[in-house]
Amino acid sequence: MNSLKTFQDFRSQISIIELAISIGYKLNKRDGLKWPVLKDGISGEKIIIVNPRSSSNQGYFNPNDPKDKGTLINFIKNRLGSIFPYESSKSEMSNINSVLYNYQNLDIPEKSAYRSNFEKLIENYSSKEFKLPEGITELKNPEYLYSRGVESQTLNNTAFKGKIFNVRIGEYDNIGFPYYDAEDKIVGYEIRNKQYKHMVEGSKRSSCVWHSNIPNKLDFVLLTESPIDALSYHQLKGKKNTLYVAFAGAVGDDQITTLKSIIKGANSGSDFKFISAVDNDKAGRRYTEKFKTAFSENLIVDTPLLNDFNEDLKRSERRILSLKI
Repeated sequence: MNSLKTFQDFRSQISIIELAISIGYKLNKRDGLKWPVLKDGISGEKIIIVNPRSSSNQGYFNPNDPKDKGTLINFIKNRLGSIFPYESSKSEMSNINSVLYNYQNLDIPEKSAYRSNFEKLIENYSSKEFKLPEGITELKNPEYLYSRGVESQTLNNTAFKGKIFNVRIGEYDNIGFPYYDAEDKIVGYEIRNKQYKHMVEGSKRSSCVWHSNIPNKLDFVLLTESPIDALSYHQLKGKKNTLYVAFAGAVGDDQITTLKSIIKGANSGSDFKFISAVDNDKAGRRYTEKFKTAFSENLIVDTPLLNDFNEDLKRSERRILSLKI
């Protein structure tokens, strides 16, 4: 008997584009310059696809209805009772599950046709080739990180040497975090500053991870959603011989595969432990379950008291300051 699938499982396996094509949407090439635009041939409704190459991180929005947006799950939910069947005896979640399971149970030839059309479609919207942003320098102005409670002692730790940079844009010294593929090549770049968070166009977001330097002896692999959470955890309770990893806000199956390759290439042995240190919210709990599946009994769960470990760090620093006063 197959185990029950979560909505995140379905998102990793079914593209919004693929499902939309299966119910009659077609590519509207005239409208889609940056992102694919699909149009329902009957109603004329249009949807625009964001992150077309990554099912697990894919989203959509309807330019004519601000409430019609979100993930694969929202796409179905907003069409129950119209395009998709709705049984009043079932809950909304059960109806959505039925649509997803019914699609996955389609005959292979039929699904293959939809998948073929989907793959041809995204070829027209290939992400631009990733290029390192201009203005990268070694970290000399960590002002933004200081504002997040991260201290110079943390930034100067050997674990993070060469893993954090300044990126000059105009008059601003931003913070840059390089993201790596399975061969440890930089294939993505995250730029952060106050009220500014940007992943450089062309970044292989669905498969790349940021990570610290790999220690000679590996005891722990710390799994976080963002590099700032990793730095915060290190400052609060970091242990020696730890590899810090960040997934850019969402954990994809390909990213886990990348991480496994990076660790394997480090010849680190098998006696180390993984620590899930993601956000204290519904999404974070879902990521922890994903880690449990990937790393089984080798996983330790460490949940922040507040929403994330950077908030914990800032609260800790405020408490220390108040005690000094």
